Parts: sequence; structure tokens; C-alpha cells
Amino acid sequence: MVKINKQALENYQTKYGSDSILNVNKGIEKEGLRVQVDSGKLASSDHDTKFGSKLLHKWITTDFAEGLLEFITPVSKSNRETLSTLGNLQHYVLEQDSNEIIWPSSMPCILPEDKDIKLAYYGESNSGRLKTLYRSGLGLRYGRSMQAIAGLHYNFSMTEEFWKNWHELSGSDLSLQLFINEEYLNLCRNFRSYSNVLLYLFGNSVSVHESFLNGKKHNLEVIHDDEIHGKTYGTKEGTCLRMGGLGYTGASQNGIRICYNGLDSYCDSLEEALQMNFADFDKIGLRNEKGELQQISTHILQIENEFYSIIRPKRIAPPGKSALASLRSKGIEYIEVRLLDLNPFAKNGITKTQADFLDAFLLTCLFMQADKCNREIYNEIEDNNQLIVKQGRSAGLEISLNGSKINYQEYLAKFFNQMTEVIHAISDGERKEELLFAIEEQRKLIDPANSLSQKVFDLVSQKGHIQAMKELALEHRKELASTDVNQIFQEELALEKNSSIQRQVEFEKLDDVDFEEYVAAYVASSFSK
Repeated sequence: MVKINKQALENYQTKYGSDSILNVNKGIEKEGLRVQVDSGKLASSDHDTKFGSKLLHKWITTDFAEGLLEFITPVSKSNRETLSTLGNLQHYVLEQDSNEIIWPSSMPCILPEDKDIKLAYYGESNSGRLKTLYRSGLGLRYGRSMQAIAGLHYNFSMTEEFWKNWHELSGSDLSLQLFINEEYLNLCRNFRSYSNVLLYLFGNSVSVHESFLNGKKHNLEVIHDDEIHGKTYGTKEGTCLRMGGLGYTGASQNGIRICYNGLDSYCDSLEEALQMNFADFDKIGLRNEKGELQQISTHILQIENEFYSIIRPKRIAPPGKSALASLRSKGIEYIEVRLLDLNPFAKNGITKTQADFLDAFLLTCLFMQADKCNREIYNEIEDNNQLIVKQGRSAGLEISLNGSKINYQEYLAKFFNQMTEVIHAISDGERKEELLFAIEEQRKLIDPANSLSQKVFDLVSQKGHIQAMKELALEHRKELASTDVNQIFQEELALEKNSSIQRQVEFEKLDDVDFEEYVAAYVASSFSK
């Protein structure tokens, strides 16, 4: 394991205190399918008439499909506050239709045929049409059912105060933003190296309904069968189907190697993929039989977001400008963690203890010195992750560490010790105790018998994927209704529904550029250095 510079952290705490380290900025983006409560089937009702404009609503939108909700919490320094907001958002949605539930699993409900999964429609503005066009391309490339897989994204950034202090203490000759870029990329490299830990601890997408597998190659076993809902397939040793061959690791992206050694090399490697031809996507065609665009491009990536990375350095882009161009020109603003399964036992898809653990994990990744990435390291990370995805609960599992084999439970124990060392070095007081508690709670899962993936597997083996998740969804709906609901926020959500729809009407009047010209300009903006 990599050593930390404890002296630097102790110097920081002596000079500046620990508050600016621990008061990190967080936000959550939680996806969840809207599902018919009686049948367990994907809801087909329109989103906007219930919740507001999915294009412009501040907190409630959709991901790929009309029935795939996405909840976006405001930035907060408190995990308790973030989860309370997320609960209020979900409560509001559930109040709009008693016949629908929010699916608690990353792996989908009973799905219709691929063509009947409705793409999210964002209106007739150029930016709205671009969003739908991108989703059209995803559906043609990977199948719409794969895009119905849900996840939870965890956004993380250090405060401006911390960066100024850490920059000063380091004595770096780099400008503040260049220094921030380097530090965040160090975090990303460490995160990738230890991402198998999160796949093991948080991964639990171990079962699927037969409707998801229609036409897909797989080696899953039938683990439950009933007359009402049909077959459930599962993996007895795996942890995270979502991040395996049935999920977000398609063959088309196997050759992409994104470099996290510097911001320019990161952007350059993504740009290369954006311009790389791929025969299968070329065969699909840029246009449909009517001559209309059906993909943004026929390259390996239509836009940078199509690359299914487990972590992304991010910057919010202004309207009409690509996120990649903004990232290159302005630098890294925050980090987005993208490999997390929804926790089906938690009403918010994640518990406070899990969120606290993520904070401790990300702080550890920030303060350990990461090696520069090369092809050997990259391949070892990918191989380890796929081992955990496919065999994470198998007895005696070994992974690779710098070319040598190590028992996985031993590896996990060492990493937990490293995390504890970091938290002791950077913090004191109540927040320190919360982070240490979170580490110890997750340490209990080192034994595969106690893992979250085993808990889900046992449940779905007994009840089936659909029945088990329906029951959990109903429990969550009841709990969300019984917890303290912020009535002022509920009223604000009702106002935002109508306001967002009206803003979209006005927004659509502003376009003065032909849509295809708009698409071409957007694509070109990704390549402007």
C-alpha cells in the first residue's frame, strides 16, 4: 500500500485546523425507474405532466428513458442534509401517483421490448433535441434495456479555503488552478487503483429479471422461478452485474485508454475517442430511413459522457458548450464517482454511513501519493475490477498488486488500516468519529458472507428479483411518507414544476440556429483547445 505524508497533514492541522479538510462539498445524483406497483413493469406515463420540465427542473429530471428518474441534490457539506433532501424529492414524486413506485435496485424491473422503452423527450429546443438524439444513439448502439440500469453518482469537491491553504503549504510553483488539477487527478488515479474496494462493498446488482436478458449472451443461472413474475437469473459469486459484460462495459470501449496523468492528456485521450471510427456504429448509420439524424456521430463516442468511466473530473459547462472544452479551459471543479450500485435496502439508495465511508475513501485517495498510470497499471486495475465483479464473493480470491498475487480479504484489511491512518492524521472531534465509525462498519463486510451482494442474493433467491424489489420499494414509500417531510420544500417543488415548464416554453423561443448546425457546432466545440 502507498504511504501517506503524515507530516504534511499534521502541519496542515496545526496551522489551519481540520475544518476546511472535513467540510467537503457533496451532492448526489440518484437514478431510479418508475414502476407500476401492481405489475412490476416499467411505467409508460409522461414525466413532464407529473413533475415538470425534465430539461430545466432544478432537482428532478430523467436519465436515458422517460421512465428513468434522476434526482439531483444541491451541493451540501452535510451528508445528513443531502439525504434528507433526496428523501423529500422522492416523497414528492411518489405523492404524484399512488400507482407507481421508485425501483430500489440498479437492475431493472420487468421491461417491455427494447423498441417500447421510450426515450426521454426534452422538448423542441436545440439543446433538448440534442439530449434525445444522444439517447437515440445509445439505444441503437447498446440496446435500450441496458440503458435502463440505474446507479448513484456521488459528487465531491474540496473547499476553496482548503485549496488555498494546501497550495500555500505545499510551496508549489504551479498556479492555484493547475495545482488543483494535479491534486484531483492524483485522487482519480488512486481511486481507480482501489476502485475494486467500492465494487466489493457497494456492489449488489447480482440478479436480473428474464426480460432484461432477452437476446443477450450470459452465463447466469436461474436462481428463482415463479408463475407470476417468471425467472430470476443471478450470479452466485459476483458482486456487480452493472459493471460487467451485461452492464456498462461494452466491447466497443475496450480499446479506450483514458490517461489521468494530467488534464491535457486526459482531455486528449477523450478527444481521440470522440474522433475514432467504429465499424459497427458506422453500419447503424448517422441517419435513419427518413434521412433524420439518429446518432450524434458514428465514432466510438458521440460525446464524452458516453465513456463509462468509474470516476470523472468535472466542470459545469455553460449552455451550448461541451463539458470537455470547459474542463480543458477552466480546470477541474469537482469529482464525480460513478461506479456505485443503488443500495436496495436504503430508501435513498445509500445510507449515511455509506456516504461517510465514501468521504473517508475519497480523502484517503486525495492524500496518498499515486503513481503515474501506464498500460501495465491500467490493465491490472481493469483485471482486478472484473475479478471482483464476477467472483468477488468466492472463497480464497486473489487479486494482483504490482504484478504479485495477494489474498483479497488480506488486501481489504490493509486498505482499511490505511484509511484509518489517514482519518486520524487529518481530523479530530465529532466528524472524525463519524468517519472512523463508517470505516469500521464497512470493515465488517470483508467476510463475503456479510457482504451487501450476499444479502441481496439471499433475498432474491428466496423471493425472486421482481417480488423482492417490489416489497422493498413499498417499504421505502411508506418510510418516506412517515419521516419528517419539509413542507416548505414540497411547496417549492410544486412551484418548480410549473415554473420549469414555463421556462422551457420561453427557452424554446430563443433558438435561431438550424438543429443540424447546432449539433455540428457542439461537436466542434469539444475539440477546441
